[in-house]
Amino acid sequence: MNLFCLFSSITSNELAAWVQALGTIVALAIAIWQSNKQFKNSLRLIEYEKSVEKLEYIKTILEILRAIHLSTQHAISMVNDLDSLHAACNDEDYPFLDDLKHDFDMLTKIPLHSLPYKFIGFVSNINFVNRYILESFAKAMKSSLALDEAEFSRFLNEVTSLNEEQLATIDDFQVEAITYAQQINT
Repeated sequence: MNLFCLFSSITSNELAAWVQALGTIVALAIAIWQSNKQFKNSLRLIEYEKSVEKLEYIKTILEILRAIHLSTQHAISMVNDLDSLHAACNDEDYPFLDDLKHDFDMLTKIPLHSLPYKFIGFVSNINFVNRYILESFAKAMKSSLALDEAEFSRFLNEVTSLNEEQLATIDDFQVEAITYAQQINT
């Protein structure tokens, strides 16, 4: 330090003050940079946690969709011919339809705004298809005695086709869920 003082008009006390001032500025800059870095890391962590939370939510919805598909399959299997439809109607207790309605109610309670955009269409589609299946079953049950084999066959083919459409939509939902999970992990 004394060598620098020899070639300039600054005293060693003034030079010490300048070095201290520069050190303070550098320390302050490093503290601001470190704080900013920690803040950005915290934001990334919060976003990651939100994404993981959404992924868990999506997995739950996928399980609900699978339950709806299984309930629909079960309902179809309970009325696989006109005689079993008549028997189910005479029972006046349709537990297979209650299961289907319960699963449908669970689906309708899902707030779509809480889902990532790409999943809304799948849930809406299943919602629509399931509502149509329920209405088809209700109509067939009400008019079961008036149904002939051709009408029953049409009903059964329709709900079976809708059930297959449900399964295809659920498969598409699952593919999107896997893609979403991979995006989170990268």
